[in-house]
Amino acid sequence: MRLAMLDFDITLSKDYSMNLFSNFLYENKRMMNLHVQRQAILEKYFSKQMSFDEMSEQLPYLWASSLKDTSVKGLEVLASEFFPILKKEIHDSSYELINLLKANGYYTVIISAAAYEIISLAGQDLGVHETRAMKIGSSYGFYSGRFENNISLPGGKKKEAMPLLRTYGVKGSFSFGDSKQDLGMMEPVEHAIALNPNKELIDIANEKNWPIMTYENVVPEVEKILKAKTI
Repeated sequence: MRLAMLDFDITLSKDYSMNLFSNFLYENKRMMNLHVQRQAILEKYFSKQMSFDEMSEQLPYLWASSLKDTSVKGLEVLASEFFPILKKEIHDSSYELINLLKANGYYTVIISAAAYEIISLAGQDLGVHETRAMKIGSSYGFYSGRFENNISLPGGKKKEAMPLLRTYGVKGSFSFGDSKQDLGMMEPVEHAIALNPNKELIDIANEKNWPIMTYENVVPEVEKILKAKTI
């Protein structure tokens, strides 16, 4: 098998999963303080008082600290109740893309900086082979508030990608991402695809001559790449 790695938020979905989950928890009167603090961080970012990198670093730490002493089982139940909302945000073409890659012998892995509790459900629904996402440690059924793995850190996605590439090889490998936070898993592969990218990644993709695709054309465009490899 060959390897295909995919980011989730915006790459495969229309919105950010953690924003949606935070709103869901707030509306259901759970972890209310998380929502308030999260909104404060987002407001600083949107008012340009905080960089994207700073926001991306602070939000996961807020999530981890907010989970301290929370029941693991309880959050898993909430994640299951939330998932129908997230499912509506997944592009139809994302399912088609995963099926196309699997049909061509690819081992498919989602690598996401969002919470494992929700991204693992998306991975199951999409039918990927494996999901790697942010995990918070636990003890005796309750979260510790400390990271088991923090993929949002600089180099986090590369740390997840490199062992997979050593197992499945670089030849023919794909990686799909929408922002520079995905570069760690995009730069080492043979086929890096900027999928639904932001402007920053568009500029990088143009410099590196990477294909730029959207949810509307990704399936036929990847199919062309796969067909060209068999000629």
